[in-house]
Amino acid sequence: MLQSLNLELALPELILAIGAMALLMLGVFTRRERGELVLWLAVLLLAVAGLFVANGSGTAMLFGDSFIVDPFARMLKLLTLPTPEVTVTVLGLRRLMGVAKFTIIWC
Repeated sequence: MLQSLNLELALPELILAIGAMALLMLGVFTRRERGELVLWLAVLLLAVAGLFVANGSGTAMLFGDSFIVDPFARMLKLLTLPTPEVTVTVLGLRRLMGVAKFTIIWC
């Protein structure tokens, strides 16, 4: 009855959860001038999670069939992961360019 947990299936989610907690702690304990380091590490964290999602294959279930990883789930994860990446990158580039905090850029 006791099944071994194959946490490799949930690795992208574990990377994001643990990485986000580590980035929060890093952000708290670093000086404000080094805030860009946390920003670019967040982009790197999202990219690494995306690589693990993209390398998956097949269909598998975990946690009593409540966590299902199949091609459709991977596709949706790959569609949603770039959104925060692009947002964080644009915010970082705006800071580097010296654009004011609350200006609105119309495209």
